[in-house]
Amino acid sequence: MPQDKENWTLLQALFDMAEMAPPEDRERVLAEHCPDPEMRRRVLTIVQGAGQLDEPADAPENLPFAGRIGPYTLLRLLGTGGIGSVYLAERILGGAPHRVALKVLSPHAAGPSFVERFHREQHILASLDHKNILRMLDAGMSSTGYPYLVMDYVHGLHLDEYCDAQHLGIRERIELFLQICDAVAYAHRNLIVHLDLKPSNILVNDEGVVKLLDFGTSKLIQPDCLLTTTVLATPAYASPEQLRNEPVTTSCDIYSLGAILVDLLAGRRTTGQSSAAAMFERAMNETEPVPLPLAVTAKAAEERGVPESKLRQLLSGDLQTITAKSLRPRPKDRYASVDAMSDDLRRYLAGRSVLARPQTMNYRLGKFVRRNGKSVAVAALATLALVGSLSYAAWRQDQALQEGRRAMRMQTFMYRLFKLANSEYTGKPA
Repeated sequence: MPQDKENWTLLQALFDMAEMAPPEDRERVLAEHCPDPEMRRRVLTIVQGAGQLDEPADAPENLPFAGRIGPYTLLRLLGTGGIGSVYLAERILGGAPHRVALKVLSPHAAGPSFVERFHREQHILASLDHKNILRMLDAGMSSTGYPYLVMDYVHGLHLDEYCDAQHLGIRERIELFLQICDAVAYAHRNLIVHLDLKPSNILVNDEGVVKLLDFGTSKLIQPDCLLTTTVLATPAYASPEQLRNEPVTTSCDIYSLGAILVDLLAGRRTTGQSSAAAMFERAMNETEPVPLPLAVTAKAAEERGVPESKLRQLLSGDLQTITAKSLRPRPKDRYASVDAMSDDLRRYLAGRSVLARPQTMNYRLGKFVRRNGKSVAVAALATLALVGSLSYAAWRQDQALQEGRRAMRMQTFMYRLFKLANSEYTGKPA
């Protein structure tokens, strides 16, 4: 809400009290310290949303489908989240087993609003066809009334885990990140925003191909209506306008991509910096992002195979500018599109000037020299050789002219000497 910023001091104090109180006592504690029912409701919404996101939902101990849903046999649990659980499942097709990932709503989360979101996810995934977006194969309802989605099963690791396990350097991490940008840009061109981009929603398979997961919190962008977010995105990667419950745009995903890029380059942020309370405070105060080099950790440098000081040096300059622009508190100050952000990253990898920085002559000249180092060195050597040759030729010419003038003076001296010795010229006896 826009008024949250003006009431931030009270909101923060109430949030801290509610977060520390047991769930059953929160309303009583808030009522004792705040007479405004709307403010109390807002605080409870934030606390409940933050708790739901920081703590993944527990897997149900007793599956309501007895190990089977529709034509699919559930093999094992792959993961859980605030809205549903994902299982490795199997279906017999043409006499051969075909393994898939099957997502169902957790029993405790079943309800009209969640079912609606689930149906929206079904529609969104069915409309997307991109190599870096997980493909949906099937959807339906179980016999007990639980909606489910069936997607390709990807055997891989989460984005950050894959990068650390492979000890990827800065260039390799950026190239992997560009695959994510391509997928998100494709979704934006189809009027879809993700709204929950984070490393755990991005898988990398054994071939190094990125697969973007979970469009469950996405919304179709409709030009004739005003869409607002709920507090459903992960606070550490959510844009300030999402946390303030303001209208969402594609700029929300750009902010989340910037947060992911910071993690990939400098290391995962500490709990204190990325906690729900800290992120809400930064959103309300519109705090500028921490400079990228200052986010570097010793562990991150070790995983990237470079000394910590060297990593800080690598992440200064252009990369710092790119991440800072994508993490601006106000949407209008960020990149206009994901394509613009990825274009700057590709320009950085190619050694070209990034457009997020002022295009001064010194900056562009420095980029040109670094990009064409060998050619510039050869040209400089050729120029030095040419200048040296011309200087030597000029020196030899000057020497020749001096010798000529010396010879001319000697000739004139001898001529005058013999002329003075001539009696006919001087009129004196020899």
